[in-house]
Amino acid sequence: MSVSELVDAVDRAIRTALSETCPPHDPATCARSAHLRLVEALKSTHQGDEGLPGAAQACVDAACEHLRYGELLEARILLTAALGQLAPNRSPAGGAAASTRRRRGNRPA
Repeated sequence: MSVSELVDAVDRAIRTALSETCPPHDPATCARSAHLRLVEALKSTHQGDEGLPGAAQACVDAACEHLRYGELLEARILLTAALGQLAPNRSPAGGAAASTRRRRGNRPA
């Protein structure tokens, strides 16, 4: 798996985890579900020679720790930071962020 493919997979897992941690869902259930999703995505980062950028990995690992304790706000902040760290490594297609910009009518920088 290339770095860009890995980043795209983790990017999707982070975005799904972020959507799962939004109200009106049960916070404990959301935290467990998001934690499991992220752990599964991170397992793929430990396979092969390529890995996530160190700062992104640290943010996701810390978010997982917060999710273990049901601390959704802290986890969301760290996951958002991880997305920012992944941005330079996304596939040329631009991943989800580029499609969001296109829908909103914004031009990429």
